[in-house]
Formats: sequence, structure tokens, C-alpha cells
Amino acid sequence: MIRQKILDSIRRRQMVSPGDRLCVAVSGGPDSTALLLALHSLGGELGVALSACHINHGLRGNESDGDEQFVLEMAAKLSIPCTVVKISVKKYSRTTGGSMQSVARELRYLVFKSLIRKGKADKIAIAHTADDSAETFLLNLLRGSGPQGLSGIPPVREAVFIRPLIETRKREILLYLEGQNAAFRVDSSNASSKYRRNRIRNELLPLLEKEFNQSASDALGRTAEILGEMQDFMAQEAAETLAAIAKTSGNGEWELDCHKLAGLHTALQREVVRQAIATVRRSMEGISFENLEGIRRLALGEGGRIALRGVSSSTAHGVLYLSKLPFTVITDFSYPFPREGIAAISETGCIVEVKKAVAAPQEFDHECETVYLDADSIPDGALLRNRRDGDIFTPLGASGGRKLKKFFIDEKVPRWQRDSEILLAHGNEVLWIAGRRLSDKVRLTPQTRSILQVRLVR
Repeated sequence: MIRQKILDSIRRRQMVSPGDRLCVAVSGGPDSTALLLALHSLGGELGVALSACHINHGLRGNESDGDEQFVLEMAAKLSIPCTVVKISVKKYSRTTGGSMQSVARELRYLVFKSLIRKGKADKIAIAHTADDSAETFLLNLLRGSGPQGLSGIPPVREAVFIRPLIETRKREILLYLEGQNAAFRVDSSNASSKYRRNRIRNELLPLLEKEFNQSASDALGRTAEILGEMQDFMAQEAAETLAAIAKTSGNGEWELDCHKLAGLHTALQREVVRQAIATVRRSMEGISFENLEGIRRLALGEGGRIALRGVSSSTAHGVLYLSKLPFTVITDFSYPFPREGIAAISETGCIVEVKKAVAAPQEFDHECETVYLDADSIPDGALLRNRRDGDIFTPLGASGGRKLKKFFIDEKVPRWQRDSEILLAHGNEVLWIAGRRLSDKVRLTPQTRSILQVRLVR
């Protein structure tokens, strides 16, 4: 029954195409185990090449390592290639100040996108279920979310993340696994009441189904789907409207006509502003309804400025200006430079990706968003940070260093933008100004033995 439900959901929503490389995110729990088994049995009908990916969050010690081993053994039995990635959620959470759950989710999607970027997958299958969608609906309802949040979990996201189990209930999954005589892992943290989602799953939903509607999860899922379709329509209308009333300077700044915005229905105003903010920040993570309303009212009012994390807004002469970089000085930030891996710079909404390289390409990236460095010339303790007093920079090809402040002045970097520039530095020596210039101190030479590719992802 689950196989047919998954097949119907995939075909109805055109989740995959024949020839796709489909990677299943497998934690080892019942949902992802069932999804991998079912998709493996459907591989011939779907015409996809199947693989698996397991992410070890390192949060539960031996239990996490046991999950990893379980997934590797299951993939081997199915003759499916499996990628295992270990991430340090605790370390990143301490660095960014985000919650464990939000940080884990952010890092997971970075891993998934990396698999797609590296050509290891075309689509990622994630084992969210109908129960998960109902939980998300209630969680966002209690937070006071708008239509976007109340749309539940989308079956398809960004055309590459698919959820074939989104119409399947947890009890159906357990029955399927029992019928397959399939083992699975149990995450002990799912029973913890310290997480709000767990309380909704373990306490609120069972109460609703017992006292009010035994099919409450199904009803909530249908409501989320209906709201999702309405949101899709509104999003299409807003996208067309945004294109008509806004323009971009091409450097991450947008200008919206306040008079034309004021002539729209309030619901459309909100969605237009939401899309404009999302375009500038590339995400709405961390932006509340109150933040969104503040910027909308700013556009309809007398003027002023609002600076939020990742986006700044101001109005003047009937125009709402949105910029990715704040007009005000942001706080100091500092992250350890990874010799290999990813560093997410939350203050700027950017990512720095580091990996080993055999050689540099013949063409030099003059934008310096992707650079190739002599690994041995980067001292231990190097940081990814913003500027500090006394910073010195020696541009590639220059005979000597100069103050970073003077470099910014010479390059006409706006004053309000300078504190948001991401630097690779050791002490006061700046080795790379991300997206601008490379230092002569880390250039490749005939004596270079080890090369690092360092890439800025905006």
C-alpha cells in the first residue's frame, strides 16, 4: 500500500524524471528506512539511480555512531552507494547562537546542496510524513505564522528536495516495516519533552485525535495543503507585481515604488515585501511576522530605517530601499577557518566552502569569489572575520602591505559596507577579502605542495 501511495505521489507531483540520480536522506529511523526500502523496490518503475546519504550530527555519542553503522550496513545489503557526512552541530551552535534543531537543519541542507553541486545527485528524497506536516502546521499556528508557515511541509521544494511520504501516516510506515521484517533505529531524543515539536507530537496531537477528531492529523494535513495552494497562487501574483513595481541595481539592492505598493491589497503587499526581502537575504530564516510588518508599514509611512539581520530597509522620496548589508555597523564576528568543510557566516548570510584541490584553473577569478591558496602559507589559528583596527593587507602582486582601511577607501567600498566584508586573517594580516582581492602572502608558487580551493557562496 505504501509503495503505491509513494508512486502515486511521485507521479502526480512529477517529483522525479527517468534517469535522475535520487539520493535518499537516511537517518536510520522508521520513516527514512521505509522510504529507502520502498524507493529501492520502485527503482525500476521510476527509472532512477538510487543512493543514500547519512548525516551524523554527533549529538548522541555512541547512539549516533550506531545509526551511522546501521545505515551503512543497510545500504550495503541493498547494493546502494552511501555517503556519510559528520557535522559538529554543538560547535556550530555555540558559534552562531542558534538552537540545536535549527542549526542541525541548516547544516543538513548545506550537505544536501553540496551533493547536488558536486554532481552526486539530482534530487534529494527526504522522509517527511503526513504526521510531520500536521505537527509543522500546529507548531507554526502557535507561533502566529502567516500563510507561508501554515502551508505545512511542501511536497517539493526548490525543484530538488522531494518528499514522497508526505501523504503517508506514521502508523502506515510502521505496518510496512513490520511486513518487510525490517529493523530500524529509534532516536531517544524524540521522547524528550524539552523540544516543543516533541510535545506537539507526543501530547497535543494524540489529545486532539482522542478528544476532538480521530483523523485530526489528516484534517490538518488537508488544511495545510489547501493553504499551500492558496499561497502558491499568491506567490505567483506577488512575483509578477514585484517585477512591475521594483527594480534592482544589480549589487544586491532593491528599490520598490511605495505609491504602487500602497495601492495593493494588504495581503498582496505582505507577500510582495516578503519576496523582496527573501530575494535580498536569499532566505526568510530569522525574519518574524513583526519584522515583515515593520518594513511594510515603513514603506507606507513617512520614512525612516529598519536594520535587521541580513537586510536593511529605508525609505526616501517614495521609494523603499532594501539592501543585503546593513546601513549600521554590525557586531564583530569571528569563525575558525576550516581546512576542509563549510563555515556559515550567519551575520552576512554567506557561506565559505573550503576543499583540497589538485591544481588551480588556468583562468583567475578576478572577482575573487573562488580562490586557490597555498595551504602551507595559512597559519594555524587563521579566522574568517570582519575588520579590526590595525589590519594590514598586501594585495596580490603588490610589493608591500598597506592598511586595510586605506585599501577600502581606494577601492571605494562604502563606509557602511566595510564591517560586513568577510576576511580570512591571521592576527592583523589579511589573507583574503572575500569577493574582492587575494593577498600576495598566500599565492601559489612553484614550491607550493598543497592547494586549497576557498569559495564564497552568497
